[in-house]
Amino acid sequence: MTHPKTIPKDLFPVLWSYDVAKLDPWRDRHSIIVNTVNYGDLKQWRWLVESYGTKEVQQVLGEAKSSTVLRRRARKLFSLLLTV
Repeated sequence: MTHPKTIPKDLFPVLWSYDVAKLDPWRDRHSIIVNTVNYGDLKQWRWLVESYGTKEVQQVLGEAKSSTVLRRRARKLFSLLLTV
C-alpha cells in the first residue's frame, strides 16, 4: 500500500468543513476517513480502501467507534462492506 499523495476532487464535498488545500492525505487521514464514511458514496468509499488499505480504514473506524463521530447507519453499512 502506498500513501495517497493527493485528495481527489470528488472528495471535496464530504470535506466541506476543512480547507482541503491544507489537508495532508496521510497526516489528516482520520478526518478524511471519518467524513468520507459518514457522507461519501460507494465510489468515495472505494477510494478510501484503495488509498489507505482495509486495515488502516478499519483501525481508524475502530478508534472512532467509541465516540459519536460516526453516523450509526454509515458505520453499519461500511462494516458490512469491509467484511465481505
